[in-house]
Amino acid sequence: SPDGNKLRFNVVDLARQRTTIWEADRTGRGARPLYDTSVAGAPQSFCCGSWSPDGKWFVYTDGMEEEGKDLWVTREHGGVLQRSHSQPVHLTNGPLRLNWPVVSEDRKSIFAIGTSHRSESVRFDGRTSHFTPFLEGRDAVQVGFSPDAKQLAYVDNWNNTIWTSKADGSGLTQVTFPPME
Repeated sequence: SPDGNKLRFNVVDLARQRTTIWEADRTGRGARPLYDTSVAGAPQSFCCGSWSPDGKWFVYTDGMEEEGKDLWVTREHGGVLQRSHSQPVHLTNGPLRLNWPVVSEDRKSIFAIGTSHRSESVRFDGRTSHFTPFLEGRDAVQVGFSPDAKQLAYVDNWNNTIWTSKADGSGLTQVTFPPME
C-alpha cells in the first residue's frame, strides 16, 4: 500500500485453477484472502491489483484467462473498526481481456494491458493434405452440423452469440443477441 502498512499478493490455486489476492500487515503477519469467495457476487478468481497513488482505491482484474478478464475496484477504508475495503465494483465487461491495471497519478485514468483473441475455423482438405479456412472472416468456434450435414451452428467468439447457416456459410442467421451469451 502507498502508506506502507499493508501487503497484497497473488495466491495461485492450481487444483481449482483460481488466483486470489491476499492481504497481510507490513510484516507479513495476519495473511488472509482479500474477499470471501463463498459470498454470492464475490469475485471468484482475481489478481494483479494496484492501489491508487493516494491509497484510497484498489483496482484489480477478475476472471481466468480463457474466460476473459474485467477490471474491478474497491474503495479503501481507514480506521480500526472498519473493514479495510468496500464491496467490489465491476468497471468493465469485455470484450477485451484486461490485465495489470495501474491508476494514474491524478486518479483520472486507469491504464491496463488489453488483449483480444481471434480464432478461425478450418477444415482439412484430404486432396491437398492442408487445412483451409472454413467460414472465412468469421470468428467461429464450437461449430456443429445438423444430422444431414446441410445446416450448421456456431458461436461467434467475439461476442459469444449463436449463429446458424447452410453448410456452405450462406443463409446466415443470428440466433442470440448481447447481452445473452
